[in-house]
Amino acid sequence: MKGKNMATPLVQPAMGYLVWTKCFPEFLSNANLGKLLAIETKLISDPKLQQQKMAVENMARELIKRGVNHIRTGISWTEWFYPGGKEWIRWYLPFLAEHFTILPNLTYTPPELGIEPRINSPPRQPEMFGQFVSEVLFEFGNHFEYLELWNEPNLITDWDGSLDPDGTKFLNMFASGAKACHAAGKKVVMGGPNTIGQWLERACTLGILEHVDVFGMHGLRGTWEEKAPPPPWKERVSTMNRLLARYTDRDIRVWMTEYGFSTTNHTATGPHPKFDDELLEEIQAAVFVDALQAVEAHDIERVYWFTLYDMHLSEESVRKVTTGWEDVLQHHFGDIRLDGKPKLLGKLLSEGGPAKVVEFVGENNLWHLAHVAIDRGDPGQSTTD
Repeated sequence: MKGKNMATPLVQPAMGYLVWTKCFPEFLSNANLGKLLAIETKLISDPKLQQQKMAVENMARELIKRGVNHIRTGISWTEWFYPGGKEWIRWYLPFLAEHFTILPNLTYTPPELGIEPRINSPPRQPEMFGQFVSEVLFEFGNHFEYLELWNEPNLITDWDGSLDPDGTKFLNMFASGAKACHAAGKKVVMGGPNTIGQWLERACTLGILEHVDVFGMHGLRGTWEEKAPPPPWKERVSTMNRLLARYTDRDIRVWMTEYGFSTTNHTATGPHPKFDDELLEEIQAAVFVDALQAVEAHDIERVYWFTLYDMHLSEESVRKVTTGWEDVLQHHFGDIRLDGKPKLLGKLLSEGGPAKVVEFVGENNLWHLAHVAIDRGDPGQSTTD
């Protein structure tokens, strides 16, 4: 695969993909996080990690086939903290940066550093996050222009607000990381939250926006996050801009750093009677085109599509590990099924890139599907709003 020159980062509107590569699956699959600290980590030469490397290389090929130039990917603070994690990150991040313009997302507290030994716990010392950010910048800063700090902090799955009732722990942690970014000449993307609510209003009141260059919204269509038809993209961005303007006069841009559609007809209570697999895959394609056209119309500067692969049902998510419950929808956001076969969106993208998806949606008059209301139940997600 041909390398990508990162000397001049792209700034024009772009549609990218969100992909995450884990070094140690057991970190997130062990429901008893108290045992996590005792897990013997693997070295990069371990055969299982060689398989992980092959999986990342295959993922890159699939993304390139789709015409993807931008990706959002994770650097887990937990993985960085434990032996072997840095070696894995030192391999995959430069590899991805060679082929894509990357937006790294830094999140997940090492349990050993948390107020409680969990990846969603606030760290005991907020400035430790800034040290982590500085280390990442020292090693990889030449590979990216923007750095996204944390992910959906209004959700207990990613930040336990009960340990931070006034929001100051998150503010101090975020500020320490943002200051490290700005000192290195990088721009800061605020990761989430996934909704406009009390958490965000409080964070803005505390002054978090003084550390932010880009606000990263999230929107997962047809889930508990977005059951109703979404507003037009320009209106959605304008609403966020008006909120930000109430708290700061800084010119903060708005991106959608996580957006997608789950293709399962299963809900918290069983199969949905109105949506079969074929229709759901058509909706996924229409939602993709709707986002793509918003980017092309400059209604929003950047959107990261979630995601390439479906998640195996035996693979526990961060939500399951940190809260004990699972949302079946999140296993089916990919455009490739677990058996390796592409869904409609993946097939079209592989055949002709985004233009092929636009052509299909237009020829079959599926535009309206991007705006249908889909209520597949509430799996019981907890927020700190």
